Amino acid sequence: MSAIRNLSGVGLARISLVAFLILAVGGVYLMPREEALAGWIYVKDGPVVVIGPNPVANKKGSVVTIAGVGFEPDQELGLRIMMGGAMSDVRFQVKPEPKTDAEGNFASEWKFGNELKMLGPGAHKLMVVNEAGDVLAQTVLVVGAAPAKKSKDKKK
Repeated sequence: MSAIRNLSGVGLARISLVAFLILAVGGVYLMPREEALAGWIYVKDGPVVVIGPNPVANKKGSVVTIAGVGFEPDQELGLRIMMGGAMSDVRFQVKPEPKTDAEGNFASEWKFGNELKMLGPGAHKLMVVNEAGDVLAQTVLVVGAAPAKKSKDKKK
């Protein structure tokens, strides 16, 4: 119990996100089948990617975790998103660069700098691609409204 209290908010959020992926959309689910003796078979889904927290605060220094399951083991991945009117691969901006482990899972953090100005507020499709550029999974990153600018005029 004391170990849980010692976790930082970011660490706990990342653990919660990975736990959600494993439990809710872990890539394998059960499906009823009449011919199966036990009545159930395992069906493999395609890869899944999620972002958290979502929406992200529209301020420099905001951090999101991008995590995925169900990919090929030891696979190098690209992360594409439309920024400033052009499709951009942001895999070099996340830490660590997205590469799956032996089970086909990955988790990376993206700390925003000036990218938020190019993205702008609203919903943005983030695509996970393989080395050939084929889209393997996608999700939506929601950027919150830009903070209101403080007025420099003083009221008298």
